[in-house]
Amino acid sequence: MGYRGPDINRILTSLEFKEPDRVPVMELWITSNEVYEYVLGKEVKQIDAAEGESIISPDDDVEFAKRVGKDAVCVNFSYRPCNVFREADDGTRHYIDGRIKSSNDLKKMEEPPDLKAQLDRLERYLEVAEGTGVGVVANFTSIFDSTLLSIGFQDFMYMLYDNMKLVEHIMDIILEVQVRAMEAVCEKYKDDIAWVLYNDDIATGSGLMINRDMFKGLVISRMKKLLAPAKKAGKIVTTHTDGDLKEVISLLLLLGVRGIHPVEPTYNDIYALKKKWYGKIAFFGNIDVVLLTTGTKEEIKVEVKKHLDGLKEGGGYIIGSSTSIFKGIPPKNYLAMVNAAIEHGKYIKEG
Repeated sequence: MGYRGPDINRILTSLEFKEPDRVPVMELWITSNEVYEYVLGKEVKQIDAAEGESIISPDDDVEFAKRVGKDAVCVNFSYRPCNVFREADDGTRHYIDGRIKSSNDLKKMEEPPDLKAQLDRLERYLEVAEGTGVGVVANFTSIFDSTLLSIGFQDFMYMLYDNMKLVEHIMDIILEVQVRAMEAVCEKYKDDIAWVLYNDDIATGSGLMINRDMFKGLVISRMKKLLAPAKKAGKIVTTHTDGDLKEVISLLLLLGVRGIHPVEPTYNDIYALKKKWYGKIAFFGNIDVVLLTTGTKEEIKVEVKKHLDGLKEGGGYIIGSSTSIFKGIPPKNYLAMVNAAIEHGKYIKEG
């Protein structure tokens, strides 16, 4: 397939802090129909991405990755109950609050997704990705932000002090569902999936959302339980969280996390982070979505080359956006990022 085509081994090599043929290209979430349709040359079916669902079929998702040289795709195992959404003027739906305000509201919790249907979707991804070079990543929503979203941000913060037992109870309900999903994936598909990803927004622009000691007591042991099947299966684990990562990385290392996405440039100096944590944790993303939305192709190319020049040595960097490719990012700008990464991301071998 050459260095332009997808190859999951690029990411796996980089996660081992070694150099593949070129810097890997990975976008965890693309929620823009325009980008998919521009590349695929056809209309794609929209599924509401606000609730963590994919907006494209496995067949089209893998074909998209093949065409642009994206090295992996994600299959989502989501359970975020009791979220309240509101429809905006443009027809998109956005989270506004959670439904659980007391123990009486637990009866409002939705039933978990059909695990068989989730596994069938994963199996279809694996079928269409076979032989293409595109890796398939199993992505799980986690317990901290899922609990926060089920309650609502402000009420969650109060409840940590006023009703911690309810917070823990909700976490354990969500954890039980996701452990079952993780066990099923890692038992049946451990040799087929590329790695395990979990997404759990635990930080803001000012750092960890809650007191570090409280976070460790509330979350770490539960997260170890969630990730135990992946560890048992020998799978690499990476994570997603927004925000300032200075407090976060040392906590993630307690969980054996190998990589983190998206390293938002507003809050993080990715060059300093890679220098400090090289060999322990790899970094995904960091190309500013503001630049991707409003910049020129030449400006994007310059920024991508700057990242590659400063980050590619020794592996440990997978290039992508600083959040996701959402509606409003011009397709040509997304492709400018990917094409620049492929053009300038080659590792020069001696001899």
